[in-house]
Amino acid sequence: MSLEIPKELKHYVATVRSNIEFKKFNETLFTKAFETQ
Repeated sequence: MSLEIPKELKHYVATVRSNIEFKKFNETLFTKAFETQ
């Protein structure tokens, strides 16, 4: 049994991770913009 991770899975994990980071980033921006008004 090999522990080789398929490229598709790596890509999927990277995409999910970046999507989560992007959501956090957007929420932070939105909160800051909302607070300054």
